[in-house]
Amino acid sequence: MRYLGEDYLLALEEAKNYNAFIVAWISKFLRAEDSRVIDFGAGTGLLAHLLEKRTGKRVQCLEPAENMKLHLPPDTLDSLDHVADESVDFIYSSNVLEHIEDDAGIVREMGRALRPGGRVFLYLPAFQCLFSALDRKVGHFRRYDKTMLRRLFPEKTWKILTLRYADSLGFAGTLWFKAFGNARAAYSLPPLLFYDRMLFPLSRGLDWLAGGRFAGKNVLLCAEKS
Repeated sequence: MRYLGEDYLLALEEAKNYNAFIVAWISKFLRAEDSRVIDFGAGTGLLAHLLEKRTGKRVQCLEPAENMKLHLPPDTLDSLDHVADESVDFIYSSNVLEHIEDDAGIVREMGRALRPGGRVFLYLPAFQCLFSALDRKVGHFRRYDKTMLRRLFPEKTWKILTLRYADSLGFAGTLWFKAFGNARAAYSLPPLLFYDRMLFPLSRGLDWLAGGRFAGKNVLLCAEKS
């Protein structure tokens, strides 16, 4: 397969505050004893690199898209099919599950690969009302909300450690893009950098005040296998 949003993903590498925010959340739930860590849908490998630098842990990348593998180490996995049962301590994934039609099947595979007590961290686009031409352009099947994620991670097999919305200002920005940029599904690096440098820190502050309870451009989850 080939990932159609490679140019957008490469542009996002310049969003330093955004990427640092995601890595900080992953690190919050990554434990000292977690030795095998997988980046599910690693893209360019930026988050894996930043997480390794922050924590000192080795991160194994998993990426099925042939064009993205050019950015990744030779030992990158194609899928979880190559991972033994209950052999992984921690799996994280940023903006990937929405590209997979059978997302429930992938969550089950993650559960199979994780040891008991192992954790999954997901960072995903939120709210179907924000679904735009850009989502279609990069191959999204859906955007998520808390109810959808609770269904994917039922209490019988998972303990949800955190489930909250993120980037509250981004909700308004994405809604604006849908209304006025929807036809072309185009984006520009200067506005992306302006948002990352100037507005995203403010958005994080609003998220903190709201406790992640209200609308945001993204939703994040960490769940532990029972």
